[in-house]
Amino acid sequence: MHRIGMLFAALALAGCVGQPTPAVFSPQESNFVLVQGSGTVEGRATVTRDGRTVPAVSAVLLPATPFHLERMRLLYGSSKQKVLGASNDPPPPEGFDRYRRIARADGSGRFVFGGVAPGRYIVIAVVELPGAGKPQLIGLYDTVTVPGTGAVQVSLAGV
Repeated sequence: MHRIGMLFAALALAGCVGQPTPAVFSPQESNFVLVQGSGTVEGRATVTRDGRTVPAVSAVLLPATPFHLERMRLLYGSSKQKVLGASNDPPPPEGFDRYRRIARADGSGRFVFGGVAPGRYIVIAVVELPGAGKPQLIGLYDTVTVPGTGAVQVSLAGV
């Protein structure tokens, strides 16, 4: 009987092995997005629907920390596009909004983040699709790595 109990305990613990530990938001890990650097992230984002191409209205630059990457997987799944503002989206943790940069896009969906420090980032573009009543907001994202200097290009296209 004691062996069976030990076997069940071992199997229960084995089930924990390989299970990812949820990442925790860390202001210290996220702070590099606010540091002044010499890099640039330049991009363009559009959504083409019903034969019409709609440009992004804004873009967000987030640090690609374990927490942020896990949150993107949770929100977007295996896609790199989603309708924003779903009622079942978990709210961000307190302080999350402080560790991001926002850029307006021009009429063609182009945006620029200047003075970016080296590191890996998540770029999210927001496209506003007109519709009956309230416009639908579409988020498109990808990750980029910014070297010490120079420009990194990102192109985001949705349907």
